[in-house]
Amino acid sequence: METLDQKNYKKIIYSLTWFSFFFCINLNPIEFGEFNLINKLRILAPLILLIFSILIFKKVNYKNLLEIDTIFFLFIFLLYFIFNIINVDNNLANLFWPVYMFLAVFFLTTITNSDERRSLMKLSIYILFIAFIFYFSLAIIDMIKHKNMNFYGILGSNDSYSGIKNPPRSSGLARISLMLFAYFLLYFLIKRSNHKNDYKLLLLICFFATCTNLFQSRTVSFIFIGINLALIIFYFKKIILNKKILLFSLLIPLIINSSYNYLKYKYSYTNFYKEDLKTSDSKMEIIGHIAKNSILRDQNPDSLNSYSSGRFENWKKAYDLIISKPLIGYGAQSDRIYFKQSIHNAYLYTLLSGSILAGIFLLLINLRTLYFFIKYIKIKILKTDFISSLSLLLIIIITQRSILETSLAIFSIDFLIFILSYMILKNKTSKNI
Repeated sequence: METLDQKNYKKIIYSLTWFSFFFCINLNPIEFGEFNLINKLRILAPLILLIFSILIFKKVNYKNLLEIDTIFFLFIFLLYFIFNIINVDNNLANLFWPVYMFLAVFFLTTITNSDERRSLMKLSIYILFIAFIFYFSLAIIDMIKHKNMNFYGILGSNDSYSGIKNPPRSSGLARISLMLFAYFLLYFLIKRSNHKNDYKLLLLICFFATCTNLFQSRTVSFIFIGINLALIIFYFKKIILNKKILLFSLLIPLIINSSYNYLKYKYSYTNFYKEDLKTSDSKMEIIGHIAKNSILRDQNPDSLNSYSSGRFENWKKAYDLIISKPLIGYGAQSDRIYFKQSIHNAYLYTLLSGSILAGIFLLLINLRTLYFFIKYIKIKILKTDFISSLSLLLIIIITQRSILETSLAIFSIDFLIFILSYMILKNKTSKNI
């Protein structure tokens, strides 16, 4: 029987270990030799703390690695690892990606229990909140410094900013903002819906709803609309009883973003729509155009590939590579080798890096998440459980984002949040069958 001090000590160590996984993201292992001491410690911290946890607490449930859910993930990591070694074009330093994906799953499945995972979900939200405020502040500073009103593309084009290596792109900040928006909105609907005048919480919802669309990531904007519709359907009665939530989650953010777009078009000399807006047939057309772009970013009508930002062409090339060797993958980060950039699709990345076999396991994982969704619909108690509801909502966000981003299939924020949510739902649904 653990004492209170032992439990607190364990909680601190586990929290530091989980935090270290987030803290080493955005470091490229290929550049390890060029890292300063701090970055070397950052990238090694998860491994060091994990070993420390095992040695100190000496409680590892290795049998949990044999559970069917865990096996799906492990086979994907193993295939990435094997094909990374086989492919002579791939750098062995890229073994970091499947190894750290394995370490994160190993930590969650064999070392932590269900209650500890739920605590780690709360910690993850705190981490996302602090990270967003920090990088959002840097984005504002960068915009003022360069006299640039456009949030899209901010920071992501810089190799380093204020001494920070590889700051997140605007799409990454939009993704974090969407997760925080989902958290605060769901918290209000489940735990505070009777507090009609809880303006602090409503303002947080409004702030993150606005920021989600301010960065104009088309992928995230579509998901934002879907999440709002889903929550309206699931919590229709609560929303009808407290209509203020629609004002703060949709109407006010739309007005703010429309105003931002108006100012951007009016004062920007580089936006190709500026001349078009001058010759528009009516003010209503201008207003409609600006309102539309408060949710969906401009696209060049002369380029059929502009909406996908070149994704479709790369997808076709990736498909040809996969078909040429369907049972042999090219290893982790192979899209960077053959396309010099992300393939922007988690499923194609998995097929390319781990072959069709890894693709099958990713399909099984997605079918399993569909099962969680069905169980959530059937089991009423889950709808009132905040952490379970949040986990499902985060899985929906990340799964949808994986259609146009690879982050679910690599060691990333999306991956860490996904596997944590997955393990929480697996445990919760199995208890309520």
